[in-house]
Amino acid sequence: MEERRAHVLTIRILDFFLLFPAEIETTMIMPAQWRSWKSRFRAFRNKYFGSVSPQSVFMQMSGPQVEGLRLLVSRRLIDPEEFQSDIVALIAETLPPSLAASIESRNSEETELVEFLVSKLATLELRGLGGLKQRTGLVEYRYDAV
Repeated sequence: MEERRAHVLTIRILDFFLLFPAEIETTMIMPAQWRSWKSRFRAFRNKYFGSVSPQSVFMQMSGPQVEGLRLLVSRRLIDPEEFQSDIVALIAETLPPSLAASIESRNSEETELVEFLVSKLATLELRGLGGLKQRTGLVEYRYDAV
């Protein structure tokens, strides 16, 4: 993610866990070296509604997530050519200062969660065994071409 580009599905999965961090503890298959992180998310609770079916909620979130990304494309915050190939590539120089400040403020509210999402989850391959799709169980992975 430091290169400021990722697959749309990776962004959607990270967004899901940003909204439902308690699901990290219950649904993620962690690599052995990250297991200490898993217990950190036990304290989080679902802010939006009672128990959730992660796969169902993830599917329901698809429309709003993709439309949000399309809005960012239309505002030239995401590269439109890359987006046509399902890649979200941030055009950093076009990020309005007020938006950057808002993002920074929101991220500072849950620093540990954001650090985990960006420095750990975002670094996993998306597809195949051990990939983000398989480890989260949110998306079918068995038929991925790897």
